[in-house]
Amino acid sequence: MSNTKVELYHRKQCPYCKKVQAVLQEMDLEMIQKDVGKNADDLEELRAVGGKTQVPCLIQVNDQGEKTALYESDDIISWIKTHENELR
Repeated sequence: MSNTKVELYHRKQCPYCKKVQAVLQEMDLEMIQKDVGKNADDLEELRAVGGKTQVPCLIQVNDQGEKTALYESDDIISWIKTHENELR
């Protein structure tokens, strides 16, 4: 994996989250996934980084510990496909 750590924040019943997860499965990729519906700490972390609790959200953490949030399932899928080699 690259030097960029990624985490997918989701809710179990969210259809847009399932769309992203299906792409990960199709591409045989794994990443840390946090269900904000089950863990209040994860929900607060999502709010702290991205300013909102919208899911799906891909949080990227660089080597300096800086976190950036990417929302919208299509944007997340596009990012995953662009960075596929880094995620393997």
